[in-house]
Amino acid sequence: MGKNLLDFLFLFSSLSTLFYSKMAFVIPFLFIIYLYLRQKSEEQEKQDFISFASHELKSYLTIIQGYSEALLDPQLPPEKTVNCIKQVLSSSKKLNAIINAILQLEKKRLAKESVLIEDLLNTIKTEFKLRFPKNVINIEKRYHQKKVRIHFDLFLLAIFNLLDNAVKHGSGHVSLIVTSTKNGIAFTVEDTGKGIILNKLSKLFKRNYSLNPTKGSGLGLYLVQKIIDHHQAKIRACSQRKGTSFTIDVTN
Repeated sequence: MGKNLLDFLFLFSSLSTLFYSKMAFVIPFLFIIYLYLRQKSEEQEKQDFISFASHELKSYLTIIQGYSEALLDPQLPPEKTVNCIKQVLSSSKKLNAIINAILQLEKKRLAKESVLIEDLLNTIKTEFKLRFPKNVINIEKRYHQKKVRIHFDLFLLAIFNLLDNAVKHGSGHVSLIVTSTKNGIAFTVEDTGKGIILNKLSKLFKRNYSLNPTKGSGLGLYLVQKIIDHHQAKIRACSQRKGTSFTIDVTN
């Protein structure tokens, strides 16, 4: 019995030595693989964001092109000429802001700031008219705070992605409801479309998932989720038989 025990201990000791000598090589190897996959994941996220931002750049370029073509009309009244110039200038500034946001993302310097909610809503209202001239947005104000801490341009990208979806999938009526909450403020985008069934609702924020793969890339809501994560906020979707809503809960 004693000899068997000694043989067992010797075998255990030998296997342990062999195991740890192998692990001395395996652990660094696995760590290198982990770092590589993490880098690939970060690069993929950057590429996804750039694709998302490119769509926004295209929207503003379309606006600039439209107003620039209008300015070529020699019979354009002076007051409309001034308005066109203002819209071109405003869209140019937004283009610059998005480009700066991309550069800041690359350098990981996306700092939040205190923004007047009224200024944010005025910007949304103005840009909504430019992007969707045939639609009307109803903004409901149910808040008492004056400011919210966000990255202005990135948050605007997230909001307009939700508004864009509401216009495309709704029946023309779009609402933005801003409400005070216990810990901050909530921004809810609502449409009056046909709604989304429950088993699809839970997949909306997954990468490459689209309700209509022939028209959507499946990146929009995925990137919205990333932007909201950057704000350390939460986003949730809710849908009835008629209408869908997306709520962003921002903690102040």
